[in-house]
Amino acid sequence: MTQRQYSKSLVNELQTNSLSQVINGVQEIVKVVPGQRGKPRLDILDPHVKQIIKQKMSEGVGSKPFSLNFDRNRPENITYDLTTSEVLEKESLIEINNDHYIDTFIYQPVNIIAKNPVLIYLHGGAYMTGKVEEFGKQMKYIAEQAQTTVVFPHYRLAPENPYPAAIEDVLGIINWVKENHAELGSTNPKMVLAGDSAGSGLINSCIVILKDSSIISRVIELYPAIDNDMAPYYDWQKFAVCAEDEKYVKNRVQRMLNSLTSFEENYLHHQIDPRDEIVNLFNIRNWTKIPPLTFILNQYDLITLVAEEFIKKALQHQIDVNVIKYLGCDHGTLNFFGTEPQAEDMCLEIARILQDEGKK
Repeated sequence: MTQRQYSKSLVNELQTNSLSQVINGVQEIVKVVPGQRGKPRLDILDPHVKQIIKQKMSEGVGSKPFSLNFDRNRPENITYDLTTSEVLEKESLIEINNDHYIDTFIYQPVNIIAKNPVLIYLHGGAYMTGKVEEFGKQMKYIAEQAQTTVVFPHYRLAPENPYPAAIEDVLGIINWVKENHAELGSTNPKMVLAGDSAGSGLINSCIVILKDSSIISRVIELYPAIDNDMAPYYDWQKFAVCAEDEKYVKNRVQRMLNSLTSFEENYLHHQIDPRDEIVNLFNIRNWTKIPPLTFILNQYDLITLVAEEFIKKALQHQIDVNVIKYLGCDHGTLNFFGTEPQAEDMCLEIARILQDEGKK
């Protein structure tokens, strides 16, 4: 039984009432806040997003000292099962580099289409958090809607396992899927990589390192980590927000700014220059390694400012880039699957891309 905390009509609006605009030479699909009457406003927070920000502000999230345990067990990250058909779920231990295993979750619909590529999804969480309990229902829904297999690895997390542990795990999973795509129900030799936030950062690291990135038919990056030093890109004037929502957007953006110091200390552990191409895609030397790329961005997210600068550079190198932008949303939408209608819509967009890749 579905348990959406909103009307399904809001998702229908997101699917059918998008705008189109050209930003930095790229045609963007723009999805306005659904549920508005009359001419839609483009400078407001989605009410579901606003409620969550209010809750976090009242609890002092972002103003308290850093707690790894708290971040790994966020009480507000509740998701819901929105599938309506059977999806097989399997848990497997996958050996990486012949020296350790990582727990991996596989979602396979009963109505699978063999031509569709396997999806590897890498969760976000600042390289330090994230687990199947937060993302499993999203993966199950994507598998159902795309009619393809979704692979969700529990890559090793910092600070216990800092750079390059997570990258090694993801490279291992990519190789495992390449060798086992038929057993995973796909006749397609290529795969799709998707990830949100830090998960996108891991994808970018792997693209740089892979000798052959042609096995990846497309990359889907949700509010991606491209340059983890986001402070130089910050410009409050670029966030068009109405007066009644300004304090909530500022609070959210400021929390992102305050989180930057943990990247170099807890993930990189000072083992690599943060400007190196492996952890900063702006500095990639071989742009031909970047597969076709879809960015899914949010209006009130500091990362969007970084991504838009990267898009300018990517276009100079003739990279195939598509953009879907959600107005009224902040960072981390997918964590609120079943609570924010945009999270469900993002899954539908990912599923559509997977089906399109299967038709090529």
